[in-house]
Amino acid sequence: MAKIRETKTASKSTTDSAPAPATPATTSEAPAVPAAIAAAPDGTLWFVEYGVSRIGEVVFPTAASGADPASGYYGSNLTFAGSGFASNEKVRIFRDGIGSALLATGTADAGGSFTASASAPESPYGPRTFLALGETSGNLGAAGFSIEPRLVLNADSGMPGSTATVAGYGFDWEPVSIYWGNPATLLGYAYAGVEGSFHGSADLQFTVPRGAAAGANGIVVRGEFSGLVVRAAFTVR
Repeated sequence: MAKIRETKTASKSTTDSAPAPATPATTSEAPAVPAAIAAAPDGTLWFVEYGVSRIGEVVFPTAASGADPASGYYGSNLTFAGSGFASNEKVRIFRDGIGSALLATGTADAGGSFTASASAPESPYGPRTFLALGETSGNLGAAGFSIEPRLVLNADSGMPGSTATVAGYGFDWEPVSIYWGNPATLLGYAYAGVEGSFHGSADLQFTVPRGAAAGANGIVVRGEFSGLVVRAAFTVR
């Protein structure tokens, strides 16, 4: 059975040892979608959008909420905790903004505090916010979280000439170039969608170079717009 292997390291550098990115056959400017969270001077949270000077959503936090850990990968186990809600009310945590798909639900205790658990959803690289809404009070909490990039190989070892696939999470909405680590060899391109991911039908199947030496090597993926450089280990048998 093929093994699943994920990355342990990532960087955001244009001076990395990976080769300079080539130009993909097709590129596009990141379109306007809710993509980042900014704190306004008055304490509100602004959901801002790619490529345009407008605010997607403004919220006014009236309760406390946080996520543990404060950063992680797609699929990381998250624990949400909050206070300042009504006694015994249901608290809903949304995947994106208010009214989007539910990520988790908790129930406040007599003191208005709650906890809830969920897995980190697919999201573009960097900081984002999960909103927690009290069902009866309408009190609103905002939990910050930062998404880190991750690669998944299937498989993580093989002979020269064998094939494997690479999927990625936590990039920007952008094309990505994929390289064999040593010697640096372009394997192909994929496209990370609105959630910063390429997987399933969008992942890349690659062939281990015929001349690859036995031992530890790796796959390097570079985001064409973000400059993110992410590595996953691959062992040549």
